Amino acid sequence: GDNILKVDSFLTHQVDFSLMREIGKVFAEKFATTGITKVVTIEASGIAPAVFTAEALNVPMIFAKKAKNITMNEGILTAKGLIQIIEQAGATVQAIGIVIEKSFQDGRDLLEKAGYPVLSLAR
Repeated sequence: GDNILKVDSFLTHQVDFSLMREIGKVFAEKFATTGITKVVTIEASGIAPAVFTAEALNVPMIFAKKAKNITMNEGILTAKGLIQIIEQAGATVQAIGIVIEKSFQDGRDLLEKAGYPVLSLAR
C-alpha cells in the first residue's frame, strides 16, 4: 500500500550501526533528564535504535514481541497496546521516541492528546 515506508536497507533487514548509534545518542540527549530506567520497544524496526538509546542512557532495553503480523495502519494500535502493558506493570511512560514518523497518519496527535511527550527524528 501507499502507507508503507521502506526502511529495510538501514533499519530492519540491514542495520546501519553508525546511523543507529547517532539516533541512540540523540534520543539519549533529549531524554536524559526524564528519569528513564528502561527503554521499551516493539520488535523488528524498533530494536536497533532502542539498543543504542539504552546503551547511551546506560539502562536495559526490553522489546515486546508481536503476537501476529500487523499492517502499518495498525502500528499506532500496537504502540497504544505496549503503553497499556507498561502501565499495567506499574511503570510510567516518560517519553516516546520515533525514528521516522508517518505524519500522514494521526498517531502523534493521539499520543500527545493522551499526554505522552513525543520526539520524532524525521517526519
